[in-house]
Amino acid sequence: MLSRRVAAIIGFQVRNLSKKLNYINKPTMKQVHEELLLHIDPQPKINICADIQVIVRVADVHAYPNGDVFIAELHGGHVKNCGSAMNIKVSEDEKEVDVKLTKLTEDTDFHCELMVPVRSSLNIKSKANCILSNLHSDDICVDAEKNIKTTDIRATNITFNSKNGDVNCAGLLLGNETNIATEGNGEITLNKPLGNMLKCRTISGNITTNSCYSNSSFFETDFGRLKLKNVHKQSKVVVHKNGRLEMTGVHGNINLHINGGDINLQLTEIHGESNVYNVANTESIINVSDEVEANTHIAVKSALIVLDPSLSHLNSCLCPESKKFSLKREDTNPNQLNVWSKGCVKLGKKSWTEITTTLFNVSKK
Repeated sequence: MLSRRVAAIIGFQVRNLSKKLNYINKPTMKQVHEELLLHIDPQPKINICADIQVIVRVADVHAYPNGDVFIAELHGGHVKNCGSAMNIKVSEDEKEVDVKLTKLTEDTDFHCELMVPVRSSLNIKSKANCILSNLHSDDICVDAEKNIKTTDIRATNITFNSKNGDVNCAGLLLGNETNIATEGNGEITLNKPLGNMLKCRTISGNITTNSCYSNSSFFETDFGRLKLKNVHKQSKVVVHKNGRLEMTGVHGNINLHINGGDINLQLTEIHGESNVYNVANTESIINVSDEVEANTHIAVKSALIVLDPSLSHLNSCLCPESKKFSLKREDTNPNQLNVWSKGCVKLGKKSWTEITTTLFNVSKK
């Protein structure tokens, strides 16, 4: 009987999957120039070095219930014009796979599709786009020169770096430690990040979240626009030079340091101490909910404080010069919101209904 290792070596052959693996939903109609099917360790480390776009997803668990299948496909145009090469090496213990995808011509339209065990750890270095979906592993690290797109990723450690593209994470992004960074105008878009720690960094690109449930989140940019919705637990935001910050539906505590650009906050619920520092001569709009007003000590110092009519009943908390505002609660250990700004601060209140309506309207833009 052939061993797994010998079977793996025999499996190194060129085949046409269009007839044999009909269960795979291929994103394009390009031909399959090369195909490789191997049985490897169910929790392998897969190293990928790619000149072309690479798509990584989980191998069909219904077709391969043991979860130990690795399938590689090289997709492209006419068979006579193969513009890329695929080279794969497997370690003796079948726990590590090296994938090298080489571009042979500059105008090639080839891409590689990899179907891997669900528990695969990935280390990807790509000069093109990288697409990942439905992975559940220990480590996922992607360094790409172009776009990174993911759907439903779970890993202990997640690192995404894009040099000349965007990072877009649809579905769930669950990691104990998640680090995401872009350069230039690269943007970061997150649907639902969860986990212990999240860190996002851009230069001029925007950062957008639909909801954030990380225990500790850190968002920073030099010139980008931060559009953060439904941010829970502990969060820190830094605008190093001149950006713009919009936060809505904040539950938890925040620490903001803004060196340039406007601020627009909607605070739904505050736990502990929150601090807002705007060292630029720009406008800060801060709206609080009934919950925050009732259970939070609010202290504001600014060049000018303007109370919205929704908080007109707190005019007595505003000093005559309109430069200080202090709302103290009788609770011996209240939640705290401290605001300091060189510019104008507009302080108002929005109810749960108004905040929900605002979130809905923002999501449609």
